[in-house]
Amino acid sequence: MKKRQVLLAGNKAQMEPLEAAFKKAGFGSTVTGSAFETLAELAKAKPSAIVVASDLEDLKSYQLACLIKSGSKDPQLPVVVLDSKNGHAGFWTNAKLADLKISLADGKDSVDNLIAKLNVLIDETEKSGESQTADWYPIVPSDKAADKYLNLIDDLLIERLMGQIARLLIEIIEPRNQFLEQYFRLLTNVFDCEVVGISVLSSNHPWLSLKANLPVSRKAMETLKDTASKQLGAPKDLKVEFLGDVQDKGGDAVGAFEILPVVADKTNIGALIFGTADKKGFDEASKLAMRHLNKMILPVMRLLLASQEIEVLYQKEMYRSSTDASTGLYNLEFLVGFLQQQLLFSYRQKAPVGLLIVDVDNLKAINDEFGYQIGDLVLSRMANKMLTMTRASDLIARYGGDEFAVVMPNADLAGAKVLAEKIRLEMPTMNFVLPGQKKGPRITVSIGCAGFNMEDLNPETILRDAKHALQRAKSSGGNKVSA
Repeated sequence: MKKRQVLLAGNKAQMEPLEAAFKKAGFGSTVTGSAFETLAELAKAKPSAIVVASDLEDLKSYQLACLIKSGSKDPQLPVVVLDSKNGHAGFWTNAKLADLKISLADGKDSVDNLIAKLNVLIDETEKSGESQTADWYPIVPSDKAADKYLNLIDDLLIERLMGQIARLLIEIIEPRNQFLEQYFRLLTNVFDCEVVGISVLSSNHPWLSLKANLPVSRKAMETLKDTASKQLGAPKDLKVEFLGDVQDKGGDAVGAFEILPVVADKTNIGALIFGTADKKGFDEASKLAMRHLNKMILPVMRLLLASQEIEVLYQKEMYRSSTDASTGLYNLEFLVGFLQQQLLFSYRQKAPVGLLIVDVDNLKAINDEFGYQIGDLVLSRMANKMLTMTRASDLIARYGGDEFAVVMPNADLAGAKVLAEKIRLEMPTMNFVLPGQKKGPRITVSIGCAGFNMEDLNPETILRDAKHALQRAKSSGGNKVSA
C-alpha cells in the first residue's frame, strides 16, 4: 500500500509535534513555512492532504485554502485549516472551502482526532478516482505581503471562486429542481445568509425561488418576494416558491437584503437574491462576491431561458400531436392512451367509468345540401357545446369523421345515459348558419353508451361495446340513445 503523504504548512517549530504525530501514524510529511512555498511544493508533488496552520508568513490560512480548493474545476485534495483565536468572521468563514476546520488546543487527543478524520477524507478522495491535485497553482515570491497586497489577493480569490460556481451551475441547467438544488447548495456553502434566491424572468413561465437556510418567518419571505418583484418589474404571472425552513409562526425577520438584477440588452432577465437577519447587512467581502457572481451568472441565465423556451415549444408540439386540428379536441391516439390509464386507475380504486360515442346523423347529406363548410361548422360547434356540458374530469375526443367520444371517470352506465340524453336533446336546438346565409341544417345525433367491465382492462373492449350500442341507435332510425 502506497504511503500517504501530508503537506504541513506553517511555522516549522510549531509543526514539529504535528509532524512527529503523523510519522508515528505512518504518514510521510513535508513542512513548508509559507503559503507560496506550499504552492510551489504542490506544483511538483502530489500529497494525500494538506494541513494549513493559522499563522503563515505571507498569506492568511483562508487565502491559501481558497487558492488550493478553487485551483481546478473539481478539486479533490483534502485541505484542513487549523483554527486560531483570531479566526476570520463573515464571508471567509464559509468561503475558504476547507474540508475540515479543527483546533489542536486539546493536545494529543485532538491530534489523534485530526489524523483519524483526515484518513477518512483521504479514503473518500481515493475512492472517487479523481486527481487529488489542482490543475495549477500560481507561484510568486514569498516576500512579506502588505495589507493592500493581501486585499488584492482577496479580490482575485473571490473572483476566481465565483467563476468556479458559475461554471458548475452551467453544467446542470435542467431539470430545474436539480439546478436549484445545486444553486442553493453552492451559495449556502459560500455565503453566510438566512435566505438565498434566484429569479428567471422568461416571457413564458417567469419564476422566483427563495430558500430559507434557517427558520425564517413567512411574512419576511413575502416581503422579500414583493420587494424583489417590484424592483425587477416582474410580470403578474410570476410563479413564486418558498423552500427550506419557512415558519408560519415565529422565525427570523430579514434585516437586510441584496437584490442583484441580471441584465441583457438593457432588460432584466433575472436576479440573484440574498437576505440576512443582521440589520447591518453583509460584509464588504460578501458584497464583492455577490457582484462578481452577478457578472458571471449571465451565461447561466441565458441557458435557463433557452431551456424554458425549448420546454414550451416541446409542450406545444406534444399538444399539437395529440389534438384534432379542426375541432381542437384530443385525437383518437390520445383517447386510447387516456382510456387505458383511466381503466387501470379505476380498477385499482374499484370505480366505474362511462363512455359515450356520439355520431351526427346523416352528415353526408348535410354536406351535400349545405356544403362542407357547414359540415365543419357543425363539428366544431358540437365540440364546443359538449365541452360546456361535461365535467372538468371528463375527456372529449374526436373519434372518427363524424363521431365523438366522451370518457366519464367515476360515472356508471346510468350516469352515462343521463349525459347522452342531454346531448341528444340539445343538438337540434343549435344554430348552424354561416354568415351571409339565411338557412342552416337542423342536426340530430345518435349516441352509444357503455360502462367499464372490471374483468377486462382493454380499452378496445369498452370502445367496442359503445360502438355496438351506437349501431343499434342508428339502425332504429337515429336520434336515439342506446346502451
